[in-house]
Amino acid sequence: MSKSKQVLAIGTNGFLSTMCLALRDAFQIVPFGSPQGLLNWTERGMPGAVLMLDQTPGLSGRELAEELRRRGYTGAIVMLSDKTDDDAMRPYGITKVLPQKLEIRPNDIKDVLCDLMAQPATAAAR
Repeated sequence: MSKSKQVLAIGTNGFLSTMCLALRDAFQIVPFGSPQGLLNWTERGMPGAVLMLDQTPGLSGRELAEELRRRGYTGAIVMLSDKTDDDAMRPYGITKVLPQKLEIRPNDIKDVLCDLMAQPATAAAR
């Protein structure tokens, strides 16, 4: 699968397992347990998207998004959070915020990723 179909995911083991299973037919999910591992991976090439929880091990989702942008990542960053205001998160480099609630379905996440990854990379970074 090409890098454009690659989604880097970081979060709890349960979140990573669910995303890997739910999205495997549409994307190559590359799971990470640490922000540093994810940041190192982006140095090899730009994935199509990054999917994260608001709280990642060692850094907040906002801090990780800022660091990705500082390093030149221009693709989509999707964060699951209790803070569902896209405009409030945009200054941190986060493209889309989805509610971190039990009723969010993996297909909702899949649809958002498909839409964002179809846009030019510079549009996703805004």
